[in-house]
Amino acid sequence: MSGGHMSGGHVDAGHMDSGHGNVSRYGAGPGHAFVMAVCFAVAAYVLSRVAAAGILAGFLLWFLGAAVLHDVVLLPLYTGLFHGLRVVVRRGRAVTAPRSAPPVRRGRRRGWCRRR
Repeated sequence: MSGGHMSGGHVDAGHMDSGHGNVSRYGAGPGHAFVMAVCFAVAAYVLSRVAAAGILAGFLLWFLGAAVLHDVVLLPLYTGLFHGLRVVVRRGRAVTAPRSAPPVRRGRRRGWCRRR
């Protein structure tokens, strides 16, 4: 597939710049780019200080362990809790929430369009 393919109203970003003027660019505002640059600068500074202290291997091991703990244990745990809370809240609403309109009745209604 070549260049800027459109399907369903979405541009396939993986196939940009085929000479048709669809050049891939950052997309967010300059404020966001500035904040991201500052975040990367702070991260680089911290990493340089950790390396200078001689604890880079331990820091990287701790960081990897925290990422694995979050992704393997904590994320499924709080995702499940959130899903369970949504189910409980929905059940509570179904029982206690007042109806804003009467239920729709299926089939023919009596007294309406009678033939004589």
